[in-house]
Amino acid sequence: MDLPLHLDWPDDSHVLVSTEINDVTGQSSMSILPIVMLTIIEGTWIREDHRNTTLAFRLLKEVEKHLIEEGKTHAFAFTWDQQPEVGDYLSRVGYERKEISVWMKQLIAT
Repeated sequence: MDLPLHLDWPDDSHVLVSTEINDVTGQSSMSILPIVMLTIIEGTWIREDHRNTTLAFRLLKEVEKHLIEEGKTHAFAFTWDQQPEVGDYLSRVGYERKEISVWMKQLIAT
């Protein structure tokens, strides 16, 4: 099955995919950052025609269930400031905004 984001996931990642008649309708993934032992929910995507359904909620609940079964006690999710609707959604389903900054640098081979 060809996932819409075409990403290579680290070996310890888990990807949950929703399908409808062998067609991907949504996906979400979990990656553990071993240095700080955080579990991050990332790569969540919902096909446009399924965005006003309960699919995102059901995917998130399955991800959380999996994390609990793995003995995790917290999950982190990142959002882009340009997508406030995602943050609004996470707030509605019980996630709490934390005041942190994420810094990134693009690495270029010289």
